[in-house]
Amino acid sequence: LPLAVVCFLLWCPPEKAPDTIRIIYAAAVCQGYFLFYGLVVTPYLALLPEIGNTPHERLNLTTGQGVATLAGTLVFALSGLIIQQFGYPALGLVLALAVLISFYPTTVFIREQPSSERTKGSLTGLFRWMWEVLTNRDFLPLLVGTSFYWFALNLLLMLVPRWVEVRLDLSDAAVTWLMLPFIATNLVGFFFFNWLARKVGKFASLMLVFALSGIVFCLFGWSDQLGLPVSPLVGAQFVCGLA
Repeated sequence: LPLAVVCFLLWCPPEKAPDTIRIIYAAAVCQGYFLFYGLVVTPYLALLPEIGNTPHERLNLTTGQGVATLAGTLVFALSGLIIQQFGYPALGLVLALAVLISFYPTTVFIREQPSSERTKGSLTGLFRWMWEVLTNRDFLPLLVGTSFYWFALNLLLMLVPRWVEVRLDLSDAAVTWLMLPFIATNLVGFFFFNWLARKVGKFASLMLVFALSGIVFCLFGWSDQLGLPVSPLVGAQFVCGLA
């Protein structure tokens, strides 16, 4: 519930207040968002090995999470239309309701498996666990690699509205049309990589994603200068589809 409230407040700033008040509001609400997001999502993701008993089950669960993420991306793609019709507070309300609908069923239907190895948390234990992560030669490269990947992907997604407005000289509504190929190929991709991971392994599939993403993400900077015999919007849609 606190995360949902903060998600709504993000889109309802005191526009007519003095600059200082607006800066304090933005800083407080943004920090509250990241705090509550971490408090909700971290244990939610940690439940995966608890409810998936085999690698195959966990692969299917993550595919389901991917499809659900796609649904969120669809709402993002429609955000331009929502803002134009109803304003920013309406988008905040949609986001808040999505948070409640997404996470509250977990508290009712999912039960963590009992474990004799579970220990009480402590500040000393926290630093010990952080040190174990930083010195784990298998996990640390994965942590660094996936962190940079998600940073790049989310940065691109956040820049899409600005890209549409500044480089393509179109309205916010065009964001929806730009994101449609991204969503369509994503939907196919989740099931394709579920199949591919079972055939060649998760590691090889992940390396393939990293390699192709490194090439395709760079194309965003030149999507309107590739010399394609189409409009700049269609060229950008082509790059979005590849991404």
